[in-house]
Amino acid sequence: MRTLVLMTTSLFLFTGCGAIFDALGGGKKSKTKKKASNPAYVGPLTIENKSSHAICSVEISTRDKKTRKKTNHRLQNKIAPKGTATLTIAAPTYHVMLFSCGGVLATYGKPVEVSKVVLVDDKASAGEGDQLTLVAKPAAFTKTMATIDRYNKSSFANAKSDATLTKKVLQAAKEKAVSSRWKDTPRFARLASKDWFIYRNKRTGIITHRAIQAYIGHDFGGDKCTVQVHLFSQQHNGTDFAGPVNYYATGHMAGRASMSCAMYDWLGAQQGTTVAQK
Repeated sequence: MRTLVLMTTSLFLFTGCGAIFDALGGGKKSKTKKKASNPAYVGPLTIENKSSHAICSVEISTRDKKTRKKTNHRLQNKIAPKGTATLTIAAPTYHVMLFSCGGVLATYGKPVEVSKVVLVDDKASAGEGDQLTLVAKPAAFTKTMATIDRYNKSSFANAKSDATLTKKVLQAAKEKAVSSRWKDTPRFARLASKDWFIYRNKRTGIITHRAIQAYIGHDFGGDKCTVQVHLFSQQHNGTDFAGPVNYYATGHMAGRASMSCAMYDWLGAQQGTTVAQK
């Protein structure tokens, strides 16, 4: 009987930590045998909600040991407090994420070795049993958006509101996806800048074009989604800005790291977001 209790982090943008112990110096290095880990669980996985938060989405990533193929599994049925749900896992897991309707509740980035995952409010309510216990640490998706904005100098809260422009941006993203053979389909767009950036010729000072940032929702299919910041531009004809709005550049790569379909759905449903018809 084993209960593993974890205080989990809720940020999507992860960084690695280097080991510092080799720098301590002195003495002989002792050889220690690595403790053998239990095999990763494969089969029906029960999600039990013992917390006070409703779970709106469960996302689990698996990797086949032989083929190394990665698969995303998603359970969208809402799990109310004291409720349970089951998701069948056909390969070893390497990432588990639990979400509320507007944010992250818990994440776990290691193989699951048991058949039950339990979400609790605190360690005291963990209980006994052969289970993986995650402690809820609610973090709104707006906090993740703030991290993305910090990397891209974009603005989720104070972006320009222009429905016509947003439709043009989405169309430009779809055209770029086709011409560059992206593996995904852009499904929605939302402006991410307070206003246009004006570009001038460095020597003459003449205005050449303008550009604006936008969040684009990328649908890869198979329960894989990302949200990324891109830049879109419009040329200046010497008198005014005219012509089509075109794809210009991709924002900071951190803007798409470890995005979930739960956040993708949330951003797609926000006021000011234009969603493409499937």
